[in-house]
Amino acid sequence: MLRLAVVSIVGLYVVSTAVAAPPAAKQIQLPNQWNEYQWGTTGSKFKSELRRTSDRPGMAIRAVNIDPTAQAGRYAHVKLDPGIYEFTVYARTDPGEEGFARLYVGTSYSGRLKVGPQWRKLTFENIISKEIASAEINV
Repeated sequence: MLRLAVVSIVGLYVVSTAVAAPPAAKQIQLPNQWNEYQWGTTGSKFKSELRRTSDRPGMAIRAVNIDPTAQAGRYAHVKLDPGIYEFTVYARTDPGEEGFARLYVGTSYSGRLKVGPQWRKLTFENIISKEIASAEINV
């Protein structure tokens, strides 16, 4: 049973709103409500919870794939104006485990990002070309 703790959601930032002369990065307010989901095989058993962690600041998502075909995570919705967005989290697995994570911002997923028992910073950048009133972001 792979247990993946995706911890310390650092933030979602607007990196640029134009191709030339980008402004300083601006952090997007993240919602407090993150819903659980499972994007593996339909019916696979999983669990996912929000909590705080003592060794990283910020919100923590603990995702547990009970079945080997499960791919547990959490998602939320935010308004995204046109621009370049950067989503950053720190992730690790339980000791002795390995796995992967994927990040999603508005219209696209990152590739598979390898995660092991040591904290690893994961960042995904995506260009949003037009406003999305209720864009999904997920881990």
